Amino acid sequence: DEATHRVFAWDVLDELIAMQGLPTVRRWARPRVAWWLRIYLSARLTANEPVYPASALAFGLIDRREHWTAMRHTVVTEVIPRFQKRGLLEPEASAEGLVEELEALGGAAPG
Repeated sequence: DEATHRVFAWDVLDELIAMQGLPTVRRWARPRVAWWLRIYLSARLTANEPVYPASALAFGLIDRREHWTAMRHTVVTEVIPRFQKRGLLEPEASAEGLVEELEALGGAAPG
């Protein structure tokens, strides 16, 4: 299901760019990218994170440390480059830069 949603979302974004033009979509989307990715960019593990026993992991649970590491890796290697390829993020944009933008927002959604 996730793969279908992912493809659909990127297809819709491409269609929106084709219909409205890159400058229009960029003006709207660019200030929101850090907010959209906030949960993956600003996740902070705490000292009391649950540790799941092997029996729970056998049912498909993933250790939270592994989960956040995988999600951030995906944002850095897949999501940010896809926004860059479409011209919605600058070529030099990085996860660290988006975290700075997010912190500047003070946790509030843009606009």
